[in-house]
Amino acid sequence: MFLWYLANQNSFRELSDKFDVSQGAAHKVIVEVLDLTCLLASSFITWPTHCEKRTNAVLFRRACGIDGIVGAIDGCHIRIQLLGDTAYIAQTYPFIITPKRDNGALTVDDQQLNARISRGRVVVEQAFGRLKCKWRRLRICQTPVWTSWSRSL
Repeated sequence: MFLWYLANQNSFRELSDKFDVSQGAAHKVIVEVLDLTCLLASSFITWPTHCEKRTNAVLFRRACGIDGIVGAIDGCHIRIQLLGDTAYIAQTYPFIITPKRDNGALTVDDQQLNARISRGRVVVEQAFGRLKCKWRRLRICQTPVWTSWSRSL
């Protein structure tokens, strides 16, 4: 029932009909599995090791031409808004490389750097896209989801 819930956009009424349980039971099952998933998440979602960071840096260097990148981050209200986009202000997130805002006066170097950052960020946007295709429930979620991606995970 939980996997069906994630993969579709059915209401609890529709779930209760499909799985022959009450609406309350359907809701309870979904909430309990979500709570358990959150509890176990740290067992499966980890920061990359030092070796994985080195490997990721090489792969990102090949992809976007920027040294020292070990992953990309993005946030969305899964209905997709780093490397990061301009939503991440450098003073607040000094460890995240962001493109310069295009106010019409960017230098050629700034435009080239923005293009390289964009090539590097595509991995996290594609990851969200794949998740939203597989798990349709994420297309309508109103809760912000923050995630990071690195090739090793």
